[in-house]
Amino acid sequence: MPHHNSIQIISDQITQVHLPGVLLERKKERKRKKERKKERKKERKKERKKERKKERKKERKEGRKYNNTTYVPET
Repeated sequence: MPHHNSIQIISDQITQVHLPGVLLERKKERKRKKERKKERKKERKKERKKERKKERKKERKEGRKYNNTTYVPET
């Protein structure tokens, strides 16, 4: 009997995985994770943009000139 009981427990665990609520919850969790990743990416992009802006500002004070985003050495 114990053997049959353990098989029943395992089969219950397998069926639980495929319940619609569980699958939906996993889907939502993946979506939230993806959104958080997107947000972090945006934040990092913003930070890099700020850093580049600071660098350019500093270099302009030193007398370097920029054509849009690339440094143009004076000839």
